[in-house]
Amino acid sequence: MLDSFSRMDEILISAIDEHAEPRFVLEEIEAASITSWVKTKLAAVEDDALKSLDWKKQVGAYLVKGKYLALDYLEKRKQAEDAASLDKLANQLRQLGFNVPLHSTLFPENINPIELVGPLNQIQTAKQILGQNESITVKSKEETLELDLDANSLIGNSEMIEISKVTEGTMSMMLVVKKPDYLGNSMWEFRHGANAIWAHVLDVQWVADFRTGKVILQPGSALHCDVKYKFQYAEDGKLVDSKHDIVRVREVKPPPSSDIKQLL
Repeated sequence: MLDSFSRMDEILISAIDEHAEPRFVLEEIEAASITSWVKTKLAAVEDDALKSLDWKKQVGAYLVKGKYLALDYLEKRKQAEDAASLDKLANQLRQLGFNVPLHSTLFPENINPIELVGPLNQIQTAKQILGQNESITVKSKEETLELDLDANSLIGNSEMIEISKVTEGTMSMMLVVKKPDYLGNSMWEFRHGANAIWAHVLDVQWVADFRTGKVILQPGSALHCDVKYKFQYAEDGKLVDSKHDIVRVREVKPPPSSDIKQLL
């Protein structure tokens, strides 16, 4: 959830000023019900025209309102007839930018709706992880929003762009485990070279062995596995959406000894 907010800040800042740099900071975590206090700090190149303006407060307010707009979109998305309303969200976010003093542009850049899919889906995934007696409430000085955990369906890029080609099949891959799923049926996060891949592990017996401790994963371990994939492309050949499911885990590859020594 926090990582998605950080990514949203980067998208919103890039629309109004390429020189501003958002730094999303986790300041404190309270025990009991888990409360996280976060702050976005801003750095930017000096601009004589803005020395008399308290521009950081205005940019900060813009980032907070932008995140609430995104959360509200996800709350109401299940009621929408067409997921293309993501275009509307992108336009609303751009309109917010007109109220911010800009360093390098006269008008905010258009926000590509496709860029919003990643962070929005991270929020949806966070909702899926929680149980029936858990909740997420987002608070700021101006607004409080309790999220609807049932409104957690993921957004597919294919909902936004006309697909011209679909490629699917099964292939053998070596995936480095970054974030496993210990309890529910959420996606695991892997690394394949420099790329991040999210996938469900559908090998039921292997998952059972992992959760009962029969299979041990050290930090940096990799899975040699059979992966069912589906790639969707737009007319210009760009990859629009991808899906991976691990249908069989053949072997667990421990990290190189040098990696273990470095971790220790």
